[in-house]
Amino acid sequence: MPNNELTNQKEDDEKLYQEIKCLIEQSKSQVVSQVNRVLVLTYWHVGKAIKTTVVTEERAEYGKATVEQLGQRLSQEYGNGFGPRNLLRMMRFYEQFTDEAIVTTVSSKLSWSHFVELIRLDDPIKREFYMTMCSNERWSVRALRDRMNSMLFERTAIAKQPDQVIRQELS
Repeated sequence: MPNNELTNQKEDDEKLYQEIKCLIEQSKSQVVSQVNRVLVLTYWHVGKAIKTTVVTEERAEYGKATVEQLGQRLSQEYGNGFGPRNLLRMMRFYEQFTDEAIVTTVSSKLSWSHFVELIRLDDPIKREFYMTMCSNERWSVRALRDRMNSMLFERTAIAKQPDQVIRQELS
């Protein structure tokens, strides 16, 4: 084979390799995204099932004991991700994100770790602000935590107020 043909063959082989590599990487990314989405929705449904079935105001002590026992049993079979502490997180997740359609939409962009950070926020407006920003800007969990710690919401809210209100806030 002449040198020119050998060079062309190597270039063709490299192009084919790069094309297939790209397809594999895209597929892996889609699989991770799908797994994350299903995991987040599963956690939401688990939280809903526990909250609506077991935990009510009248049965708070019974509910607490049931969550503890349920967590112990589930973690034996499925690992620590389903322990009592995480079951309580799943319940809080359901309580703070009651609209399944929103969870379904946002779960394609945010991981469970994002939601764990978001459910710590008691203010629904602040939570929605960070969820929207995180989703739109594709923040990592670390970036979300940094923005929350730097009080981005508060700084943004103050910046959008009229000058007179800002002066009052500053003094």
